[in-house]
Amino acid sequence: MLAPGETVTATASYTLTQGDLDAGSVMNRATVEGTPPPTIDPDDPDAPPVPNAPVGDDDAETIPLPQGPALELRKTGALVGAAEIGGTVKYSFVATNTGNVTLTGVSIDDPLPGLGELVYDWPGEAGVLAPGESVAATASYTLTRADIARGSVENTALASGNDPAGTPTTATDTVTVEFHGLAHTGGDLGTLALLGALGALLLAAGVALTARRRREEAA
Repeated sequence: MLAPGETVTATASYTLTQGDLDAGSVMNRATVEGTPPPTIDPDDPDAPPVPNAPVGDDDAETIPLPQGPALELRKTGALVGAAEIGGTVKYSFVATNTGNVTLTGVSIDDPLPGLGELVYDWPGEAGVLAPGESVAATASYTLTRADIARGSVENTALASGNDPAGTPTTATDTVTVEFHGLAHTGGDLGTLALLGALGALLLAAGVALTARRRREEAA
């Protein structure tokens, strides 16, 4: 009950949802209602009082919610087996939504020529990451002659996704897989090195034999 001029104050708490954060705001409309006392006819005080209809009002408040889209990418790579032409490097990728809004259209791209197709393991709907969720992916790469000669493979991957407003969010990570000093078993380079060493030995033996014959003829 409120007398004329009196005020009542009330408070309440609300727990935000992911939908509120994705929307960027939360709107709440409150209503107030009260019933005035019955009206008494002053010309006929003995008549039954006439009930009055309830009166009320409403008010809405929209509270903006700061959005912080963010994406993190972690990439690793490891040589599988021997460091030789045709050998394999296996890459693993983990993209994590580190922001506070849902990201859609999430994908990982690695432009390394010759890299196999990425195989994803989504936590839910493909291409969608809620805050805190991660997607894992793997891909394999076959070593080339140039890789073996260089002794390493370096490449950069890109993870991307769209915030609720459609604005892209990206992250990158670069990894270098090194295999300096590892045996090139079965590779063409090992064969060429062996042939080169054998040729050098044969040449040295021929030079020594020629010098011996010349000394014998001179004697």
